Amino acid sequence: MLGRIVEGVEQWDVIWTAWRALLEAHPAFAFTQLGEWARAAWLVDPPETARWFVLDDADGALAVLHCTVRRRTVAGLPVRVLSNGSADGLVATRCRPDVLRRELLRAFARSGERIDVLSFNRLRPHSAFHTLAAAWPGAMTVEGTYGGYATISTKPSADEWFADSGKNLRASLRKAGNRLARLGPVEATTADAPADVAAGFDDFVRIEASGWKGQAGSGLGNRPVEREQLRTFFVDAAAAGRAQVHVLRVGDDVAAVDLSVVVGETLVILKTAYDEEVAHAAPGSLLMAEVVRDSCDDPAITEIDLVTNQPWHARWHPTIHPTHRRSVLNRRSVVGLAAEAATRLRALTPGPGS
Repeated sequence: MLGRIVEGVEQWDVIWTAWRALLEAHPAFAFTQLGEWARAAWLVDPPETARWFVLDDADGALAVLHCTVRRRTVAGLPVRVLSNGSADGLVATRCRPDVLRRELLRAFARSGERIDVLSFNRLRPHSAFHTLAAAWPGAMTVEGTYGGYATISTKPSADEWFADSGKNLRASLRKAGNRLARLGPVEATTADAPADVAAGFDDFVRIEASGWKGQAGSGLGNRPVEREQLRTFFVDAAAAGRAQVHVLRVGDDVAAVDLSVVVGETLVILKTAYDEEVAHAAPGSLLMAEVVRDSCDDPAITEIDLVTNQPWHARWHPTIHPTHRRSVLNRRSVVGLAAEAATRLRALTPGPGS
């Protein structure tokens, strides 16, 4: 059995050989497990924090994990913290979680980067890091605020779905459609060719930058690493027949756009933006309605995944699924043991006024 940390741009073939073998046996259940997403993360992620772990045995690939390593302070001690990277990973069903845990820590120690703390978040059941996090005794914590993710079933026909959605949603969509139509002819389109997806991605970045996210500095226009990773992913995913960019136009102007990818029978909407100049006509909601309708009418799509759990999702009557987090100290690390002792001591020390 061999576990190793793989670094260097020229080593992508090592990652891809293992990733592809695992995908053939266990198809991706989330966009973070697609080969196109892994490649984009490999090409773009900052090398000072990104790490890739590969585990093999005599029968082939057992696991690939995309990790992030950062230095932090825990209980006043400098520690090295390992977290789940954006590309998640893949784990063979024959790989025991305790073996995965052991070999991961050994591989980092051999590389000269002993891990003191492991901190995982936004874990979905069946994800690779959920499997790893479950390898330690004790329960994982369900994430509250900003946790969970929403899905919409598109198994009913579009007419049935909207009939069951309630009068309020139908009425608000009708009124919004009338307001938007007063500004010019309205058209919803879907792009899936690589060049069109790239152009749609650029439209998304421009529209997002013109609104509050651009002003707050939280949009893709202000985050070059994430922007480049997403653009690389969507162009590659389009070439593989997975990516879709949905656009709502009023005349020649883009009113709303979303970036989506198909994983199995699920349409995953990763990003949504709308022109705030026409916010009174709810273009984002109108585009979402078109996407729901198209998905319901497409027998190949049975679900829409909204990736996160946001207040505006509620009007679309989604099912909310939990995500988990887990933090553990590596007891094989001297610093990890010291941090654990310091943390326990601090918890036992009475505070002011106790």
